[in-house]
Amino acid sequence: MKRALALLVGGVLILGSALAAHAQAPTVSFGGQMRVYGFATNNITDFKDSDNGLNRDSQSFYFQRFRLYTTIESADKKAKAYWALEVGDIVWGSGGGANANSTVGCTGQTPFNPTVSVPPALAGGTPTTATVSSPGATTRTGNGAGGCLGADGVNVETKNIYLWLDTGEWAPGTNIQLGIGNIVFMNGPLGAFADDDAASIIVNWKSDMVDVQAWTAKLGEGNTANADDTNAYAVRVGVNVTKDIRVTLEGLILDEQSMAGQSLGDTFWIGATVGAKIGDIQLDGQFVYGQRAYIGAPGASCGPTCQEAGYGGFVLARIPIGPVSVNALGWYTSGDQTRAPGGGAQGASSTTTRLTQDSDKLPMPWQGGGWFNGGGSYMGEWLLGLSTIGNPGPGGVAGQTFGDPTGTYGLGASGVYALTPALSFGGGVAYIGASDQDGVWGSNVIEIDAGANYRFNPNVIFNLIAGYMIPDSGDSAWGVAFRTMYSF
Repeated sequence: MKRALALLVGGVLILGSALAAHAQAPTVSFGGQMRVYGFATNNITDFKDSDNGLNRDSQSFYFQRFRLYTTIESADKKAKAYWALEVGDIVWGSGGGANANSTVGCTGQTPFNPTVSVPPALAGGTPTTATVSSPGATTRTGNGAGGCLGADGVNVETKNIYLWLDTGEWAPGTNIQLGIGNIVFMNGPLGAFADDDAASIIVNWKSDMVDVQAWTAKLGEGNTANADDTNAYAVRVGVNVTKDIRVTLEGLILDEQSMAGQSLGDTFWIGATVGAKIGDIQLDGQFVYGQRAYIGAPGASCGPTCQEAGYGGFVLARIPIGPVSVNALGWYTSGDQTRAPGGGAQGASSTTTRLTQDSDKLPMPWQGGGWFNGGGSYMGEWLLGLSTIGNPGPGGVAGQTFGDPTGTYGLGASGVYALTPALSFGGGVAYIGASDQDGVWGSNVIEIDAGANYRFNPNVIFNLIAGYMIPDSGDSAWGVAFRTMYSF
């Protein structure tokens, strides 16, 4: 009897310990997206009708992207590890096909030209060229490998991987993120002015009225033994003035030690965001000023180190009128007679970009922002970002500079009509002008866009978008694209 009682007590203790350990185990959850895109375009690269041949700028292609998000969260919800992997972008028929040695056209080049114009849509003057870097037909590794015959590419990348901690016990309302994650400067309804993934430390503090975010990111390590890094430092202070009015003030500094002659404070951006709701109307506006140091070209009038400094802003109104959502947009960004509209070299490192004289054009911190990458539905989509379908990735198509509007101004209006809860149609028009230097489209271009969105089920959505561009100089251009996206 005593032995049976002892065994029973021991079993209860072991079971209790196991249950306690299980209760303290972390929670693992998954999510992700699968996207498939298709494109057909004509004349968007240079706004010139081309004769038949390999270098014409009429294009059609497909690509796909898969992302898997894994979150491992502690039982007390105060710590989590996050990992996002990506397979893609895999361009169909390009790269990583073990059986493609003799397949015509499956040489690893992108489905556009062996060289592409830089920047694709907003460049002025004679487009510069850059050699396309892409895995060869039988090259197995690479971000976009696997599209050629055989589909044998090794193409998985880590998109994000970081540790998140709730530090509220140390300082109420705070948390910290350490690792490779998303860094954002001046987010808003049109998307962020600068947005990308980077190895970073992000600290957040939030109260009912005020919130603060500060982050630092290692953009480039250079030679680890030398002081030749590129570091970013940013801070945002947001104030909820009332329940319908929010204001933010933000600043970003790049310390480009890899550029000879640069000093801390030579390259920075400051900006403000205001959002207000008046009845059913949502009004949003942003303003930013930035200056950036560049190495001068040989014989440049500005000396060994030149400067580009400019400003820009936008105002967006969103107005619901019955079943129609109406958008009205106006923006201006400063330009320069020696710098064509758009990003191009501005997205490159200032250690490789050269100026012949100081410029008044609004500089960009890096490619991957510049507004028009989140909410400019049916207003200059093809020239300014294709935000409705998520800024797809392959280069060589207008808008793949993620909506960089620098050196342009414009007005736009659009509307979206919900025919059913699952199906909506939209359309709009935008006038885009050059602030100073003409673009490949001349001094202005009118773009007319239309599209449809259909929700197949709670997880799957289909997007279709088309645009037609009428330039001041050159020939008209058009583009059609679709996106199928499954979110889980």
